[in-house]
Amino acid sequence: MAVSQQDIYRQLINKLGDFDRRLTQLMSLSSMRKEWLDSAEVCQLLHISKRTLQNYRDNKIIQYSTLGGRFYYRLSDIHQKLEKENQARKSDTE
Repeated sequence: MAVSQQDIYRQLINKLGDFDRRLTQLMSLSSMRKEWLDSAEVCQLLHISKRTLQNYRDNKIIQYSTLGGRFYYRLSDIHQKLEKENQARKSDTE
């Protein structure tokens, strides 16, 4: 069965449309997200004090890295912490 030029053209247009959608999604995600957060950003995001954040570090609740005497946290680790808290709240209400 021969494939017509119109079919090839439609397939190409569909693939370009899919590529454009994926690229747009990736660009919006990368511009909104950064990999590392400092302590102030984490406190604000989690609605906690600096002392609570220190307790999280001391008790290994959140992983961190230090650079130049400052603490930095991976955004993915913070998201995991938020997800665990949300799951705990859901189970408490059930």
